[in-house]
Amino acid sequence: MPATTNQMVMSQTWVKDADHAAAYIAEAASFDDWLRARPGFVSRVLVQGVDDPCHLLHLRTFRSVADYEALIDDPEYQRHIQDLSRHVDPSRYPDGAVPKEYGDVVWETPVS
Repeated sequence: MPATTNQMVMSQTWVKDADHAAAYIAEAASFDDWLRARPGFVSRVLVQGVDDPCHLLHLRTFRSVADYEALIDDPEYQRHIQDLSRHVDPSRYPDGAVPKEYGDVVWETPVS
């Protein structure tokens, strides 16, 4: 079993409509270079629902949750989140925040 010590930040997002989904995806992709330069960043995947294209699952892998938490206070990261938030359907989040969950990566099949 390929073991890993990485940790993942997982969040589900629902956007307002298909146009907002396309814009959200483009803005998320435009942030890759900035993320790659952050200590502890490993990778990320953004998954769009087939049955509900307004549903996005964001999986961000870091060496540790502490590495992720160190970058969320960065003003550039906060601007990025504000830009993405313009596309989010606020009716899905009564408390005003997109929920996230942390997890340990316990199995990873390497790309060959």
